[in-house]
Amino acid sequence: MERDPRLECFKRIRIFRGQIELQAKMTSEDPDALETLKVGIALHKLHRALIHAGETVRIDMGPEFNAMGVVARDQSEALFTVVKLRSSPRSLPPRFIFSHLDQTRMYRLKLIWPTKMETPSNPSVIDLGELHTEGLRASGDVLMSAGLQLPLMTAETGLIFYLEADGSA
Repeated sequence: MERDPRLECFKRIRIFRGQIELQAKMTSEDPDALETLKVGIALHKLHRALIHAGETVRIDMGPEFNAMGVVARDQSEALFTVVKLRSSPRSLPPRFIFSHLDQTRMYRLKLIWPTKMETPSNPSVIDLGELHTEGLRASGDVLMSAGLQLPLMTAETGLIFYLEADGSA
């Protein structure tokens, strides 16, 4: 089976409280993997202030997933990551329940990583919610109670969501 350079590169980048760990051997990476790496670094730079100054939130999704977020102190924006660590006995993925948002505010939710996502379902929840383009508009209350149905994911893949409150700069 041919390795997916985007998946390989994604596994090499971890954004955790402002630290990026790069394990790639830059001289031996193919151009697609290097481009993915550039996108990951650009995302980190774009959201650096939030990553460093926000409140870290851990989300328990069971042993198959690792999920966390960082929420701005004024709750005007947030980044949430969810990584599927291993296969699950369930046929459908769980809902992703966001945390530490302002219940009374409306948020625009976008999937910012990966920039393209192929899933076995067509159309996927990413497509239906226009998460790569316009984003999904929902209240903090809905995002923290009903959450978002995750798309079908393979093991060792992940998603990064960006939320911005209406009226945010």
